[in-house]
Amino acid sequence: MARERFIERKPLAHGLQIIESIRGENSHQHNPFFALILKDASEKYGEVYEFSLVYNGNFDILIKVDKFNNIRVSIGINHFDLRGY
Repeated sequence: MARERFIERKPLAHGLQIIESIRGENSHQHNPFFALILKDASEKYGEVYEFSLVYNGNFDILIKVDKFNNIRVSIGINHFDLRGY
């Protein structure tokens, strides 16, 4: 089983959480997508915020929760090993 559509849920914690890829390409194994889901959300009900980056390369997803429980999200190009020509 390739587990291509395996959903991994993790609770948010205070501070910075990072999801990244430095493979140089994305794939079915690791693509630039994630969702913020309220605990009671399901496929048919509830609040969900989805984020996706249409980019075929290294990516960063940064999620920061501050002391007031405000959530800030950034998704974009990961500059690891990026060469300017």
